[in-house]
Amino acid sequence: MPSYKLIFKADGLGEPKKIEFEGNNAAAAFNVLATETDARHVELWTKGEMIAEITRDRSGLWLLDGVSQESAEP
Repeated sequence: MPSYKLIFKADGLGEPKKIEFEGNNAAAAFNVLATETDARHVELWTKGEMIAEITRDRSGLWLLDGVSQESAEP
């Protein structure tokens, strides 16, 4: 099963943190994010590459931004 990492930055809504998890695919991130505060911005990483930026707005809608393949893990 692939490994993923969610990276939360300091954003005034919560502390910076990293959460590592395994899932069948990247959609497993939504299960991990279900209990997080709305409007937090998070980066989704796998195999040393950022694959998406995810934010849930205050109405509960998930906003996804894809990223270029040139991103490298911090």
